[in-house]
Amino acid sequence: MSFPRGQRIQRPEGTGPSWYLTALSQVRREAYGDVMVHFEMNGTDDITGRLDQPQTVVGPLGTIVLGDGEHVLAHDIEAFTLLPDPPAEEAAQ
Repeated sequence: MSFPRGQRIQRPEGTGPSWYLTALSQVRREAYGDVMVHFEMNGTDDITGRLDQPQTVVGPLGTIVLGDGEHVLAHDIEAFTLLPDPPAEEAAQ
């Protein structure tokens, strides 16, 4: 499972919200350095942040923890997009 940056990703039909945990855990394992991700949320404002560590909790649901400490509930995610890396001069600041 590999996800191109800049492409909107929705969970496959017939899968549960925990699919996002599996997908984002793999992204985190394969990534070198920070991964910026944009979440389209069901019924709330969208969230953008640095992917820190997807964590599972009891039951089929889970939480994605962003670098700033914000928690994103997997069952609230409509889709996600891995954002492109910032230009080298921005990353150095």
